[in-house]
Amino acid sequence: PDSLDMEALDDFDPMSASLTSKKRDHDQMSPTSYFSDLVFVRYYTLILWTTTVISGLGAEAIMGQHIVHRMSGQNAEVLWRYAQLLFSLFACVSIFAQSVFGLPFLVFGLWKGGFPETLGHFAHAHQILHYKR
Repeated sequence: PDSLDMEALDDFDPMSASLTSKKRDHDQMSPTSYFSDLVFVRYYTLILWTTTVISGLGAEAIMGQHIVHRMSGQNAEVLWRYAQLLFSLFACVSIFAQSVFGLPFLVFGLWKGGFPETLGHFAHAHQILHYKR
């Protein structure tokens, strides 16, 4: 069967999984056609995770600069509070969507609307390491 059996995945140990594929009809070849269902789920998860992280960091790099340079301290503070408040709501929406349509909510929630928190911490750590030399 080509469908993914969710009950079988509950009892599955991902660390002992085999990378061998099932025999399938390869009339329509694709790069992932030799993947077993489990390996395909791992591949799909890695692609979605990478896309989410790049989108979040990109939002911080682009929108974060706009937020920092164009907003007054008071307005930015209020928006930062709302972004922190909406984090849990957007994370729940993305989880309960159970599809890729929840990913924009996940990115917006995890990276708090593009506020440059992650990149700001990276820049601060770089400054600390640079000035300690």
